[in-house]
Amino acid sequence: MATPRNGSIRRALPRRVIALVSVSAMLLLGGNAAVAQETIPAEESPTTSVAQTTTAEPTTADAPTGEPEPTADPAPAADPAPAPEPAAPEPAPATAERIPGAAEAAGAEDGPGAEEGDAYIDESDLPPLDEGGIDDESGGEEPLVPSSRMAGPRGYPDWFTENPAPNPAVPERCGLAIAVVFDLSGSIGDAGVERSREAGLEAIDNLSGTPTRLGIYNFATNAPTYPGITGGPYLMTDAGDVATARSNVNALEIPQEKNSYGQPNYGTNWDGGLSQVPVGVYDMIYFITDGQPNTNNAWTGRQNYGAMRAAHLTDAIEAANRHKGAGTRVVPFAVKMRERSFTVYSNELDELRYTPPAERIDGRLYRRGRDIYRWDADPGALSSTYQDEQGDPQLYRDHPELWLAGSPTTRTNRQMVEDLSAPGDVVNVPRYADLSLELTERAMAGCRGRIDITKRIVDDQGNELSRGEGWEFTATAADPVLEDDAVDPPKKVGSLARVTDAEGRAGFKVDAKEPLEVTLAETAREGFVLAPQEGKNARCFTAKDGERVPVEVRNEGADGFAVTMPELKGRLGAVDCIVDNREVPAAVARKEPVLGDPVQVNPDGTAELTYTITVANPSTVNEATAGELVDVIRLPADVAADGDATVAFAEDPGIEVVGPVETIPKGQLTRDSRVRLAESATLAPGAELPVTVTIPVRVDDVAGADWDRLGRCEGDGSTVSPTGAPNSVELAGDEDPADDNACIPLTPPREAVVNIAKVDNEDTLTPLGGSEFALYGATPDGAIDWDDRITGGPGNGRLAEGVREGRYHLVETRAPEGYALLASPVAVDVTGHAGGYTIALADPADGGLVQVGPADAADAADELWVRVADLTTGTLPKTGGTGPAPFALAALLAFAAALAIRRRPS
Repeated sequence: MATPRNGSIRRALPRRVIALVSVSAMLLLGGNAAVAQETIPAEESPTTSVAQTTTAEPTTADAPTGEPEPTADPAPAADPAPAPEPAAPEPAPATAERIPGAAEAAGAEDGPGAEEGDAYIDESDLPPLDEGGIDDESGGEEPLVPSSRMAGPRGYPDWFTENPAPNPAVPERCGLAIAVVFDLSGSIGDAGVERSREAGLEAIDNLSGTPTRLGIYNFATNAPTYPGITGGPYLMTDAGDVATARSNVNALEIPQEKNSYGQPNYGTNWDGGLSQVPVGVYDMIYFITDGQPNTNNAWTGRQNYGAMRAAHLTDAIEAANRHKGAGTRVVPFAVKMRERSFTVYSNELDELRYTPPAERIDGRLYRRGRDIYRWDADPGALSSTYQDEQGDPQLYRDHPELWLAGSPTTRTNRQMVEDLSAPGDVVNVPRYADLSLELTERAMAGCRGRIDITKRIVDDQGNELSRGEGWEFTATAADPVLEDDAVDPPKKVGSLARVTDAEGRAGFKVDAKEPLEVTLAETAREGFVLAPQEGKNARCFTAKDGERVPVEVRNEGADGFAVTMPELKGRLGAVDCIVDNREVPAAVARKEPVLGDPVQVNPDGTAELTYTITVANPSTVNEATAGELVDVIRLPADVAADGDATVAFAEDPGIEVVGPVETIPKGQLTRDSRVRLAESATLAPGAELPVTVTIPVRVDDVAGADWDRLGRCEGDGSTVSPTGAPNSVELAGDEDPADDNACIPLTPPREAVVNIAKVDNEDTLTPLGGSEFALYGATPDGAIDWDDRITGGPGNGRLAEGVREGRYHLVETRAPEGYALLASPVAVDVTGHAGGYTIALADPADGGLVQVGPADAADAADELWVRVADLTTGTLPKTGGTGPAPFALAALLAFAAALAIRRRPS
């Protein structure tokens, strides 16, 4: 806490009062000065009325050097009569505290921070309060009782606007980001600043070469006091950053400038000291101070040496909470701090000495010494009394509930620094000479006997893309020297696994007296491969002679390495290792045809569905791996596999396939079945692997199939088509389903035509004119269906088109003149085959007069022929005649032109 340093005594006081006032003023002003009580200028003499009795303000002395009384106040007037004795107060509750005397109210601290042998004033040098007070010039004793209002939550006073947040734990690793905030208030003194500089420089030297990052900050009344020497974090492995940090520390000094009120700007602004540090940047904040706050950012430039406001502390607590909420641990370093209590005043209470009349607010209470006054703008005077509800005059000073912050009204400096962090987290530094050791030891705690891993995900050129969170590393040593702190109590083991945090870091404590080798291995993760650095599985470093130097690494297998722990000042040093991994691009697959060309089903209902799966490496730089390749068979209703499927993998020297299959058994080609085509594949940069799958299928019921549903495909490949014959592919690691589905429409079989020839039984080469025939369908039992007349026409030429598999009945409806009609309909069976149709007589007995063909599946075609040998009227058919050959020959000759195969789409 900064304090003015000079003053003088004008008024002669009794020896005992002078001594006490002098000591109190020295505590108030930093231990170097004395100050007398002030007087109220004549123009500010309290007025008297019937309803209110006023009490004079204490006399005014010269303002201390550097803190002049505002010139608006005129010369002092004669002392007025002392105020009437107030009624005796009620006894204080057992928990109530006595209002401290002037020395405590002034907020005295240790004197300018010197080492042993320097003089300083301690509050214990003052007589107890019950031995006499300095309440006014008469020296009368009027002990005051604070308000007995209840304390706030968690035991904190109700005037706290913010309770201290939990203090986060510090990550256990070498390479912390630490902000060091230096107190440059007046009470530190030149000697204290010099010791602070020495401690800071020594800490920087000790941390140089380690991956520690330091930020250098400072505060007094303003924060930062010197903006030009504030900043960071500076990397201690970077020579330029180390030089900048040293330069900033070397420039620390107590500020000499004064504010507009003539006060020196060496107050203590904890709020500003913490608020200037960027939130969320540092792992820890080392906050160095020797006293309690006497100003805050809202009151910068108007520190209240004699009145500590609640906001001076609560604003600092809020600033600390912001850091702790972002994960930063706040560690106060209490230097040469002796525990004392301080009165905490309301935020609304102004200090009269530093508030010129022109700036005083009507009705507000003001403090001078231990007396409290209310300012009345009209007639511009101070009053120390007011009327209570019964109309009786009361002294403001007897009613602290009007101007004290709450209950309790005092707070020790130790409680205050703990409010910034947490009980037990304050580092007591008895001497400034110990500051460097404390700073170094705490910053280096993670840099001794440790191996720290930083997992990075890099690109092909080794540039960091991100940190690897959740990667497991296992450390192994020949002896049980690895500390397992996950058990209670911690124990030493020979092998220990750790998982990296959000920053990609994991650390192992190694407790050994001599250098030893430790092996580390990462657990491989699918989709990533280790990216060696200059042929090594890791790069490791340690701190030596202020520099970061490499440590030899020996590869252990594909994913491990071994390092030997170095020695550091008689102990094991720390090693930090960088392990890089590169993401292996995942191969992608697409299925084609997305909306294929229609495939016409053969006359026998068979067809072949051919799909192409293309596995591709999207990277033109890196090798890619493909996981399990699966074909999902999605045969529609009425369609079934008609044999084993074939699988053909294209050959490419840049592609390696593991576990490819060549055929898929018919039994595995069930609806929605998943068939593995390959276990995995490795593809060179930019390579593509086509895989052709051919599935033989059969439409079970060609006549009854839903050809509208089978004959069209829907969608764009991102979803399975609900129509046609769909098919899908699955590839492990392929997250894009947009082209994973294919579809082929199925159309009905082509149809046959029936050609007919009418010939004479005796002249099978000459067609007869004048005959007519009709073709009828059949009932389910095979009989003629007279209601299903398919077609009819002349007896020489094309009889019917659009004929499909099934039974038909041939009926001669008109015979040539002189010839007889067929005695009865002749049934024929049309059968479909892969290559076309065949036709056969249902009853071989009809072969005497009717011949049909082709009859052999090997000769199946889309052109069917029928030859009818007719008899003249009254002539019986010959038996044992020429047989079917002449009829067939005659039919072929008669319809040679029609026998060209004609395939007509459905």
